[in-house]
Amino acid sequence: MTPVQTITFACSIILCIIGIATFVSGLLTRARKEGQLEYKVDSALKGIEEIKETLTHSGKWQDEISLKVKGHSEKIATLFNTCEKLEERVLELERRN
Repeated sequence: MTPVQTITFACSIILCIIGIATFVSGLLTRARKEGQLEYKVDSALKGIEEIKETLTHSGKWQDEISLKVKGHSEKIATLFNTCEKLEERVLELERRN
């Protein structure tokens, strides 16, 4: 091999190594960015699931409160009716006496 061929061969090997290193570095950088994006998407999905659970619990709580209020309203109406009937009886008893 002549000195020119040897130098050309050595430069080719060095350039090939640099090219491979650049290619691998690019792959690693892209993989890292995709990993970060995947992590962000996973975090967002977890946050959405937590919000859904909170809304579900809130909806159940509101339904329970609504049922309690409705029950209390019915009890209050019953009490008023009972009071009116008692007042009528008292007035009727007073009239008789």
